[in-house]
Amino acid sequence: MKKNVSRFIAAFLAAAMSTGSLAYLPEGSADILPKVFTANAEDLTEGDFTYVENDSGVTLTKYTGSDEAVTIPATLGGKPVTAIGSDAFYGNDAVKSLKMPETITSIGRNAFKLCSNLSDIKLHEGITSIGSEAFNSVAVTEITIPSTLTSCENQFYNCKALKKVIGRL
Repeated sequence: MKKNVSRFIAAFLAAAMSTGSLAYLPEGSADILPKVFTANAEDLTEGDFTYVENDSGVTLTKYTGSDEAVTIPATLGGKPVTAIGSDAFYGNDAVKSLKMPETITSIGRNAFKLCSNLSDIKLHEGITSIGSEAFNSVAVTEITIPSTLTSCENQFYNCKALKKVIGRL
C-alpha cells in the first residue's frame, strides 16, 4: 500500500510539474506533498539567505546556515527585507536566538516551525501579520506581541516552554 501511495504522489507531481497544476491546489493542501522543490529561477542568494524580490523589497525564503545566533540583515541585494517567507527556517535546530530588522512587516506560515532550540526572539512594533503556526514547537518562554499585529492564527501552537505572553494574540 505504501508503495502505491508513493507511486501515486510521484505520478501526480510529475503531471503537475509538466502542466503547472500545483498553482491550483486548495490552500494548505500542498503541505502534504514532499518538500522537494527548494529553489525557483527567481531565487537569489546572499550568504546563508535565499530571497525573492517583492513589491516593497525582498522576502527571505530560506536560511541555510547553522549558526546558533542569527541576525537577519536589514537589506539583501540592496533592498529592504520586508518579510520572512513560509517555511524559511523550518526545522532548523541549530538556531537558538534570532534578531530581525525593523523593516520586516510579515512572517509567513511555518516560518520557524520545529526550530526546537529557538528560545530567544523579539517581535518588534511594525509587524502586521504572522502566519499560521509560524512559531510551532519553538523553545521560547516569553513573547511580547506587537500592537501593530492585525493578522495571526495559532502562531505559538505546541510551544510547551511558553509561560508568558505580553500583549494580545
